[in-house]
Amino acid sequence: EENDAKYGEEVKQRWGEQAWQESNKKLTNMSAQDLDQVQAIDKEFKRALVSAYESGDPTGNLAQQAVELHRQWLKYYWTDYSKEAHLGLAEMYCQDERFAHYFDGRMELAEFLREAVKLA
Repeated sequence: EENDAKYGEEVKQRWGEQAWQESNKKLTNMSAQDLDQVQAIDKEFKRALVSAYESGDPTGNLAQQAVELHRQWLKYYWTDYSKEAHLGLAEMYCQDERFAHYFDGRMELAEFLREAVKLA
């Protein structure tokens, strides 16, 4: 509810009412087990992304593991996945400073993820 109150209108404007409804439905139907799993994936993704960034290689195994974990995390929220949409989201992470918080204030992680998704 808090997320919807903050970003619901923006989501509707960017991706349309139907995408917003489908994502909300998916989120509200998550079981406690699903929620635990998505949180575990998110934690592992962030760990993998930092390790990959430190390696400096967006084409390396660590970076591609991070991309895969992010894809898995997205599938909990998105009804349809495509690499193009994933890349679009990664690009948005780089353009919108609000996402720096998600990346522990490190926009260079968003930029690294964008490159890794591009090269996946």
